[in-house]
Amino acid sequence: MRKFIYVLSFMLATYFLYAQPCDRQCAISGPSSMEIGQSYTFTVNQTAQCSECYDWDVTGSVSIVGSDQNQSVTIQRTDSGPYTICVNYIDETGCHYCCISGGQCCIPYLDSYFICNGWDYGHGAIYIAYDELCDRNTVEYIEWDVNGAYFLNGPLAGQSSGITYGPGSPGNIGASPCPDNLNIFVTATVHFNNGCPPVTITQDIEPGMRISGEIKLKLFPNPATSFINVSLESQKSLQKVRIIGIDVLTGTEIFTQRLTGNDKVFTKRIEIPRAYHNKMLQVIVLDNGKITATKQVMIK
Repeated sequence: MRKFIYVLSFMLATYFLYAQPCDRQCAISGPSSMEIGQSYTFTVNQTAQCSECYDWDVTGSVSIVGSDQNQSVTIQRTDSGPYTICVNYIDETGCHYCCISGGQCCIPYLDSYFICNGWDYGHGAIYIAYDELCDRNTVEYIEWDVNGAYFLNGPLAGQSSGITYGPGSPGNIGASPCPDNLNIFVTATVHFNNGCPPVTITQDIEPGMRISGEIKLKLFPNPATSFINVSLESQKSLQKVRIIGIDVLTGTEIFTQRLTGNDKVFTKRIEIPRAYHNKMLQVIVLDNGKITATKQVMIK
């Protein structure tokens, strides 16, 4: 039996080395996240022509525990960072392979704003965003510290520091009084559940109505009824621009829209909840957290 296994292993190695490239006709199932030092089972969904006609390989922050020639394999997470798990197998139709990747560490960033004008306590919001490759489910909790302001709502209402769980933002912030020279400094430490190290990010928010005029804003119709059309035009990409709608009377945020494309022209129809009819709405355009345009529209 042992001799047979040695011969089979040699045949597999020879096949994978000299045969035609394998095609992708399989899928690997297993956990979406792994903790450092723990072992997990991964299984390929296709059946090979024999129980040991598989060849598993890994790269990055994982290692194989035990045999690498069965339909299932035991994988241990050895370090943080990205990893790849691949398998080759042989059946009656030839050689096939598939791979999965994981452990991609998120790149979070802050995109917040604050306005003194129009509200005695000021008005703003802290937003945390992530790169496109990020799996938001890997964010376990976030430690927050806001110097110069406090949270108006959410789990940290009335506080300037604390912890929120999951990938979301803590909500709106205020500051009373709200002088023109107010300085707000935000620190967020993001903790992950997939072995990636914590990441600390900061943002220095410049309050006030500093309108740069680099982006042209149009709102129509005005007055409006149940919706408004928001149109932006710029000489540069609108990729990091956010559009926010605020009830002028209460400072309540009605909607927020973040742009992700590279377009220089953007138009979107935004529905207005019935609760905000017969109110004045202020639309603010933020570019990298700085106010670049603002207009008001009456919702009848």
